[in-house]
Amino acid sequence: LATSARELVRENPERAECWQLLSVFPSDFDAEAAAAVWDLKNGDELDTDTADDELTALLDRSLVQYDPRTDRYSLHDLMRPI
Repeated sequence: LATSARELVRENPERAECWQLLSVFPSDFDAEAAAAVWDLKNGDELDTDTADDELTALLDRSLVQYDPRTDRYSLHDLMRPI
């Protein structure tokens, strides 16, 4: 996980910042909730499709987990701040 996080920061600092913002969720979340958090950062309205794309990119790096039964995402416990 640490390698994925370091590579993300190196390759795409903006996406890394968005990933870090997801730590505000105490448990799982959906794409709409992620979009709302990212809206606050950017000051722009982010559509759910774009949020889905960003979350998929994070999922591809194993930085978020996805439960298809609930259509919700979560951060791995090891990726949460202590």
